[in-house]
Amino acid sequence: MEDILLVATSPRKGGNSDDAAQLVLDRLRKKGRAAKLIHLHESRIERCRGCLNCQQGKQCPIDDDFPALWSLVKEARAVVYFVPVYWCSPPGLMKDFIDRTVVDYGAGAMRGKEVHLVSIAQAAGFDPQEQIVETWVGWLGGPALKTKLRLIAFHKGELAKNARAVDELEQFADGLA
Repeated sequence: MEDILLVATSPRKGGNSDDAAQLVLDRLRKKGRAAKLIHLHESRIERCRGCLNCQQGKQCPIDDDFPALWSLVKEARAVVYFVPVYWCSPPGLMKDFIDRTVVDYGAGAMRGKEVHLVSIAQAAGFDPQEQIVETWVGWLGGPALKTKLRLIAFHKGELAKNARAVDELEQFADGLA
């Protein structure tokens, strides 16, 4: 079990969400903390079919990477989601991930965890995205988001060039450590 799980949720490989997650991972490891980083874009996560087998105690008919990823989330003490803002909400890949957690709605899968959100946007859309993620975590029995960090970046590489954003991420990582 990893102490801290970092989840990069962008469908864009090597984008600002990936950069932010890697920076936090490097900082945590430098401080001697156990942490693991997963990238949703490296996994096969199919859309929920709405069959509700999982709600009836039956096996999900979808054979993909979601169950293994979800196990990592449930086992971690703290989870940090790095989520780009797409039209005032998480990107479709993250939404597919959220939809698949219906297997644990009301079961307390996030109870007792620290849940943090690092949102990255071109300029706006933070409030609705935070509300979506916080509502989702609440449905899973989790507490209010411990952190809501908002960073501004759009094109690949912009975040790494933003000294203020890098400083905020380093301070955030130090607080996790």
